[in-house]
Amino acid sequence: MKETASPERVRSSRLSIPALDGLRGIAATLVVLTHVGFVTGSYSLGGLGATLARFDIGVALFFALSGFLLTRPWVAAADGGHTPRVRTYAVRRAARILPAYWVVLLVVVLTTARGATPTAVASNATLTQVYTNDLLDGFTQTWSLCTEVAFYVLLPFIAPFVARAATHSMRRALALLGVASALALVWIALVAAQILPFDHVAALWLPGHLDWFAVGLAIAVLEPTLRDSSSRLTSRWGGVLSTPWALVALALAVFALACTPIAGPLTLTPPQPLPAVTKEVLYAIVAFLVVLAGAMAPPTTSFARALGGRVGRALGRVSYGMFLWHLLVIELLRRVLGLELFSGGLLLLAVLGLGVTFVVAEVSWRVIELPMLRRAGAHPR
Repeated sequence: MKETASPERVRSSRLSIPALDGLRGIAATLVVLTHVGFVTGSYSLGGLGATLARFDIGVALFFALSGFLLTRPWVAAADGGHTPRVRTYAVRRAARILPAYWVVLLVVVLTTARGATPTAVASNATLTQVYTNDLLDGFTQTWSLCTEVAFYVLLPFIAPFVARAATHSMRRALALLGVASALALVWIALVAAQILPFDHVAALWLPGHLDWFAVGLAIAVLEPTLRDSSSRLTSRWGGVLSTPWALVALALAVFALACTPIAGPLTLTPPQPLPAVTKEVLYAIVAFLVVLAGAMAPPTTSFARALGGRVGRALGRVSYGMFLWHLLVIELLRRVLGLELFSGGLLLLAVLGLGVTFVVAEVSWRVIELPMLRRAGAHPR
């Protein structure tokens, strides 16, 4: 039987969650540091190197955050709220992603990728480079943006379906997301085993990371029930959710496991099927725990105050710019400093890379991103 949503449940799924700004900033910082570790050859530095290599988990956090935040309006609609307009959604996503992206692409083509062919530039301009294997020097991180944009395209079809299923049966909705996650793991295994007619870059496509998005969708469909103090789920798990540091501690333990050889090689060496699937699952668990902690942490907790404070929100504001600019900044700094590729300079490049990237990203936010969002009618914080 379909449940009737209370006004409190509908309003709860529209609440602003400042702590998630801080999580976006952390995810962006992890991505910057993992690439600094790679270009300086620091992945071989024992435990530190393994940790740096696995900081690519920032991508899983980004995907889970997108799955959660972008699905919430459809969950609210299924609970009796206003149905999102797909055209408005598409315009705002395009305004958020494309203008800054095209500016950075132009700079990359004029600097680190001056020898790029017109075909490669065209595929990057249309965010199809991960399918044509035309990733440009100083811009290779954009594989994940291609995958995220593919998710944006599918979301208006997926989110209403899952949200409506959740109004009838939460277990049914979670089962659907579980099936999507299982398909992602099968895809990862098949690509790693070289059974599919694609090379290893196919592991980066949306089918291979549906599970990371799915954990975000799962949190979105669970959120109204978890915020309902009268629900059985809240009575059972409310104590855990009120202590977000416990969830983070568990996430760190899982992350430590991902830093071991069971999650495959630390370098770009293609993994075998079992390690590839293991890494995917461990990253999904970490992303679920961390995003759940950020989404459900009471505002009065130290966790929420830290992530939603001035520093956390500042990092979250420029997180997209940091993601776009950091590889170009790192490469140009490396050349200016005379650092050979894979030959050290970790601390120097990390400090300068983060600092310069933040400044450039702040300029990008103020000059490009914020004006475009305002023109699209969005309400950026």
